Amino acid sequence: MSDASLREGPMVGRLPPVVKTSERKTEWVKVFVYGGARTGKTNLLRELYKSGYEILILATELGDTKGLQTVSDLPIDSVECDSYDTLEAVAKHLVANKGKYANKQYNLVYLDSLTHGMELVMEKGMVVLGWDMVFGINKGDNTKKHNSLQVYGYAAEKGRAIMKILFEINTHLVVVAREGVMTIGEGQDQKSWEVPELAGQKLPRELPGWPDASLRLIVQNGQRRFVTQTIGNVIAGVRLPEGVRLPTYVNPSLSAIIKLVQGDASQVKVLTPQAGAVATTPPVKQPVASGVK
Repeated sequence: MSDASLREGPMVGRLPPVVKTSERKTEWVKVFVYGGARTGKTNLLRELYKSGYEILILATELGDTKGLQTVSDLPIDSVECDSYDTLEAVAKHLVANKGKYANKQYNLVYLDSLTHGMELVMEKGMVVLGWDMVFGINKGDNTKKHNSLQVYGYAAEKGRAIMKILFEINTHLVVVAREGVMTIGEGQDQKSWEVPELAGQKLPRELPGWPDASLRLIVQNGQRRFVTQTIGNVIAGVRLPEGVRLPTYVNPSLSAIIKLVQGDASQVKVLTPQAGAVATTPPVKQPVASGVK
């Protein structure tokens, strides 16, 4: 494309400038964490708080405490997001106000959790479709069952939309999700592996590729660890500065992950467990294909 063609058309005067890759720096780090029940996903807030971050929790979980009992001894700010519309409105407000909410400036937003946030999306989708349940009968026609692909398609679309909004907030972002199991195929061709517990088949495999770091939280020999690399089909990864390498299993320090992604290679030492503290065989369920050699 010539320079002349760039000056033509409705984008005249609004085309973005050329930026060298060496000039692009990560100011606000986006992190995705998923793990099984009782692995301590919410408790990761404790280390962030002690590291001095101004945190705003977007709380989507059920119950009076919104699943935040483990950090109830800490004065961390939270906003209840009990519907998709509320979650979207809060996220858009944070984008428009560059991380400020209720006249306070934050530098880290913590969504706890995306799993239940996606359940809110499903609820919204059923309202839009006029359904009472995903696998029910269409109103006015008791012979025709719902096409569940409609609501799952809606959930996937809205899930991507809310993540894009969250990524635009000028703060660090931590999104946590529960761990589920993805199963594809039948019989001897059936395969299963751990994934983030999100609605549908696409999002659990798609969304972990978006952030600067996607980490699986596990427990090894009584110690919590982040898995930092994909094993089999179980997704994990961290975008690291050139020449920097991380162990596959590291200490669960989100503040160190954030600083490392920003270019502080000294955080590798903080993240590396002490000798003898890491199990040689982690509890990672590998994909299996029964009867297939």
